[in-house]
Amino acid sequence: MALSEKKAPAEKFVQFEESVTLFTAVSRLPAHHLDVMVLKHMRGMSDAAVADVLGVPVVAVSSADHYVQQHLTTALRSEQAPEGTPSDSDH
Repeated sequence: MALSEKKAPAEKFVQFEESVTLFTAVSRLPAHHLDVMVLKHMRGMSDAAVADVLGVPVVAVSSADHYVQQHLTTALRSEQAPEGTPSDSDH
């Protein structure tokens, strides 16, 4: 949802913080993982098509996609954990 659609200033701030966390996590991805994420999830390409474009085996695309999902999930969960509460990545 766009920030302008949120009515309460507190809701806008929370969404902004979540967006910054997501963009920071994405910026920390290695280049080849970022390529996979963009082609597969933003361009809607299949694993086979991504593999063809990048010149890598399909299994490499699947592996990179798995890493991307883990990395982003961990980053977002750790941001959402209340202060003093260990996140899943702390175990």
